[in-house]
Amino acid sequence: MKRGNHCCPICGGELKKIKVSKIVNSESEEAKDWDFSSGEVYMYGDVKLIWTEFSCEKCDRKFSVDDVYNAERELKRAKRRATKKIERK
Repeated sequence: MKRGNHCCPICGGELKKIKVSKIVNSESEEAKDWDFSSGEVYMYGDVKLIWTEFSCEKCDRKFSVDDVYNAERELKRAKRRATKKIERK
């Protein structure tokens, strides 16, 4: 992913990186949605999972890194399509 400022896909405001965490027990029903392995080690019990998300201060929404990446990629594709249409005229 590129370095620099990222824009909110909803309102266009500037996104800030934030750390998000959650404690999940490896024996719980919720554990099936998470990976408790780290290399050759498997973590048991209560595990604190930490990841990065983006937050928009303007519209107060949070986005995963994948959501922002996909929105930026789609915006780039749309700009290319618009440029090609202008060149054809």
